[in-house]
Amino acid sequence: HRGILSRSWALLTLPIFVLLSAIFWQSPGIAILLFWWLKPLYERLPLYILSHALFGATPSLRQAFKALPSLLKPQLLASLTWRRLSVTRSFDLPVLQLEGLSGQARNQRLIVLSQRDTGPATWLTIVGAGVETALYLAMLSLLYFMLPQQLKTDWDWTQLLAPEAAESLWLEHLYNLFYALLLIVWEPIYVAGGFSLYLNRRSALEAWDLELAFRR
Repeated sequence: HRGILSRSWALLTLPIFVLLSAIFWQSPGIAILLFWWLKPLYERLPLYILSHALFGATPSLRQAFKALPSLLKPQLLASLTWRRLSVTRSFDLPVLQLEGLSGQARNQRLIVLSQRDTGPATWLTIVGAGVETALYLAMLSLLYFMLPQQLKTDWDWTQLLAPEAAESLWLEHLYNLFYALLLIVWEPIYVAGGFSLYLNRRSALEAWDLELAFRR
């Protein structure tokens, strides 16, 4: 489902990126920080698509975006404040979005689900940060290789890696755009990885319950 996941992510996030860049044109760092901070909200859309596709009912783009307002409402404040930096975010999201749990019920459910998969979910986030960094550096390298020879003579890597030294806002916003574009590639994979861990844990738990029922 790479096609619909990538298209839906791009259609959701790129307009937000453009809006933040326009509002904070003089402060590209603030623009990309806000864009990054809102990632937990963007991730609800690919999870919606994947959860329906799992049962053979893959939604269209129109259906996915029609459902988006209702997807964003549950526990919005918590997702953007004290839970924002959770390293198990992709594994926890299905409990919020698919099971609809909150408060003590959510905490108890996560305790059960995370008895075995906290480590993999944590490493998914840590490795994901590394993947984002690698893709970002790759795009910087591509930019450098595409520069005319004259600019390569005048520039060096320090100017690419430290855009403030070049004193040009457009270059900083270009770097921000690179980050927004690489998320189109990586974030659906990250969400799918967390959802897969969740499904794996659910399967193990329910199969165990089934075995106990047969024994009784």
